[in-house]
Amino acid sequence: MKKIVIAACSIFLTFYVLSKSGVLSALLIFLLAGVVPGTNWSLPAGLMLGICAALAFVFTVHFVVFSIAEELDLRRLTRKYIARKNRMPKKRFLSVSR
Repeated sequence: MKKIVIAACSIFLTFYVLSKSGVLSALLIFLLAGVVPGTNWSLPAGLMLGICAALAFVFTVHFVVFSIAEELDLRRLTRKYIARKNRMPKKRFLSVSR
C-alpha cells in the first residue's frame, strides 16, 4: 500500500509540475493544431494527421506484440508444467477406501 501511495503521489506531482511549466499545454497545442512550441510555425494538417496516425500505429503494434509474447510465454509455461506433471510418478493410493 505504501508503494502505491508513493507512486500515485509521484505521478500527481509530475503532472502538476508539467502543467504549471506549460509543457503539457504546448504538447496539446502541438498535437491538436500543429503549432511548433516556441515558434510561430504551424505544420500542415496532413502532416499532423500522419504523425498522429503513426503514433497510434506504434502504440497499437507495441501492445499487440507484447500481449502475443505474453500469451506465448504462458502457453510455454503451461506445456512445461503439464510435461513435468506427466513425468511425476503416479501415487500408489489415490484414495483410501473403507
